[in-house]
Amino acid sequence: MKRETLYLLAAVFLAASVGAGVGFLYPLILPPPSQSVEETYASTVEFEGLKRDVSNLYDRISELEKEIETNPDFFIRRMDRDLDLLEKGQNPHGSFSDYFVPNAMAALKAGAAKKEVLTRLERVVALAEKKVYLSSYVGQLVREGGIEAVRSYIEGATGLRLSRP
Repeated sequence: MKRETLYLLAAVFLAASVGAGVGFLYPLILPPPSQSVEETYASTVEFEGLKRDVSNLYDRISELEKEIETNPDFFIRRMDRDLDLLEKGQNPHGSFSDYFVPNAMAALKAGAAKKEVLTRLERVVALAEKKVYLSSYVGQLVREGGIEAVRSYIEGATGLRLSRP
């Protein structure tokens, strides 16, 4: 299913649950015998307004998605948030290979300075040296190949060159 279709469906269900409930669909299926033509017309007008609201919501979601995809600070903040959580002994929001590294790549694609991204990636290595792992995969890399395995993974996945001690 296309992303646009999913957004539209989500927006319709959101609007339905917030607004008129599921009852707005009933006149479209079969108006109750006691419902007058005027009431059916009013329900149809209400439904058309809801469709317009959903369309506007979809447009706004699309705009926000484009803004996020082109904002390097958004991705840098996500990486910082996870590293800060890790340093506080809490769990980060995502895994290293499926979340953190893709965020680093997205930050670069959005125009972040390589130095900014490298700083965060080097924090991962520094924490791993202290046996504080962003994910179990980082721990596995350290156990199987030492800190150099973490550096190699990062460099291979991002194309960036980390500093060496």
